Amino acid sequence: MLQKAFALRWILWRRLLITRLALQARLVGATVSLQVAEDVRVSPRVRFDVQSGSSSSVAIGPGCRIHDGVLVLLKGGSLELGVGVEIRRGTVINLSGSLSLQGHNIISYSNVIHCAEAIVLEPYASTNEFVSIIDSTHHHDGARGFFYENVTTAPIRIGANAWICNKASVLMGVNVGANSVVASHAVVNRDIPECVVAGGLPARVLAERPVGPAARELAERAPRLRTRGASHDRAQDAEGGSAPGPALGAERRAALGRDAVIGA
Repeated sequence: MLQKAFALRWILWRRLLITRLALQARLVGATVSLQVAEDVRVSPRVRFDVQSGSSSSVAIGPGCRIHDGVLVLLKGGSLELGVGVEIRRGTVINLSGSLSLQGHNIISYSNVIHCAEAIVLEPYASTNEFVSIIDSTHHHDGARGFFYENVTTAPIRIGANAWICNKASVLMGVNVGANSVVASHAVVNRDIPECVVAGGLPARVLAERPVGPAARELAERAPRLRTRGASHDRAQDAEGGSAPGPALGAERRAALGRDAVIGA
């Protein structure tokens, strides 16, 4: 009985999130295409803010967990969470680009992810506390006088099973290799190869990282592990309309179930 009550609680909280997001989008004249797997656990104090007039998409795959205190700013971008992604308390996602966490990623407490163009975390790439991942910068030599209005962007890719340690920053235009470690307080502004430890300001390779057969195999299997966990045959938007979604195989459809497509 307790187990059923516990499961019902998550269902209600998930539906509350969907209802609130649909209402908010309508109030500000925005569109949000929302796809949520049936077993997603979204805590009641997760907050989505939708920018007026924007068009965004959110796809959350099976087994994902989003903790209390997470803030997602939807400014016209796309958020894709693959299977088993966990986003912990206090994290802020500022989204006007394309953010893809491809599966089994852990975004730890109080991270900041600012995605203006494209950020990809391959399967199992994860962070510790207070990490910043930012694919844009402001500058003083643009057309605008106020530096904050001059923006340059470049995509970020973090390889499978990479570990970004606490208070590190990953900046625009870099790739972090699979099975690598970015040390605490490092600032990454250039590419980091696979299987190394990088640290410092700016970050540089400090040592090779011992990587066992299991971790190497995991990274090699990463392209096959990637799934669009929250995809479905059709996607309804929070404004009440609908748009065709990508076709899926029977196995993925079975993982999602009928209620994966939920709109206003």
